[in-house]
Amino acid sequence: MKEGIYSWQPAPPEEAERLARLLSAHLRNGGVPARERRAEHCHLLVREILARQLGTCFLAGGDDRFCWNHPKDRECSFLKLEWGHRVPRSAGGASELSNLVLLCARCNNHLQTSRTLQQLIPELEHKLSVLKRELA
Repeated sequence: MKEGIYSWQPAPPEEAERLARLLSAHLRNGGVPARERRAEHCHLLVREILARQLGTCFLAGGDDRFCWNHPKDRECSFLKLEWGHRVPRSAGGASELSNLVLLCARCNNHLQTSRTLQQLIPELEHKLSVLKRELA
């Protein structure tokens, strides 16, 4: 990890285990067969997803300075990720692997909430334009 970009300590190994257990539950809820959600398979998937996401929140893009933990986890020195959906379940999104991403609590519960990623873009662009106008 590059110095100065990451503000969180690396997650302990048991975090990957926790994420793998949660992934298995999501896949079970999505109707994925048991053989495809075995512990070793879920561990491998978590490692692949973390590598693709540069070890941090999907919406951080490798720079987790603006990511937060849930208030109940505020004492954690590492960013405690949670499973989120590209298309939220409330909008018809499925609990299948292609729809799952790892998000920090802030991004999952405050930024994305029940919006799809496509719906989130215009909102954030608008807010950014308002801020830029205000500062000009």
